[in-house]
Amino acid sequence: MNYFLAYQRLIDKAKARVCVDGYVELHHVLPRALGGSNDSSNLVALTAREHFVAHVLLAKIHGGILWQAVILMSGGKNRYCNSRLFEMARCYAFIEREKFIKAKRIADPSFDAYMHKIRSDATKNRVEGYQAQVGQKFRERFASDAVYAEAISKNRVKAQQASAAATRIKSATKAEKVLTLRAAGKKYSEIMQEVDCSIGFVSKVVNHASVS
Repeated sequence: MNYFLAYQRLIDKAKARVCVDGYVELHHVLPRALGGSNDSSNLVALTAREHFVAHVLLAKIHGGILWQAVILMSGGKNRYCNSRLFEMARCYAFIEREKFIKAKRIADPSFDAYMHKIRSDATKNRVEGYQAQVGQKFRERFASDAVYAEAISKNRVKAQQASAAATRIKSATKAEKVLTLRAAGKKYSEIMQEVDCSIGFVSKVVNHASVS
């Protein structure tokens, strides 16, 4: 689908109307985020549905911060946004926001220092605040509720067993791949890169196989 052409048709259709019955909203043909002005030549009257569709098309054309506009419009009056579109807007808005913040932190040392403080404070509040409170409540219940403590202990054992089993399977899979590559004449350094393991692991697997 040509999103630019669809957007242009929507704007042309709106400009060609003499008037719109009922509720309308003013829309910036070129968004202010992209340098558009409030001049009458850059404004057009759209229905609520047309306005929402226009911003979805703009977001698909230009990306970036325009996905945030879709998020803001999704929760407004007389709006409709299905779950798939909302999820798409959320994902793109998050990605583009992080890209913008990263670029600004590189270009502006003062902004970088500000963001570092903000995120450090957030981590500190989480660790010393909410997490500390939850941890304290857990310890108190674990010490006072024998049934709860027994259930937690059993779950911990199951989790440890599952983790150990997963580690064994992963290790066995890697070992099998190491032996296959070694049999094909690959060097230790090549095997390390392909299997993503240390030279000690490769040596141990190969030596164990030769002894066996």
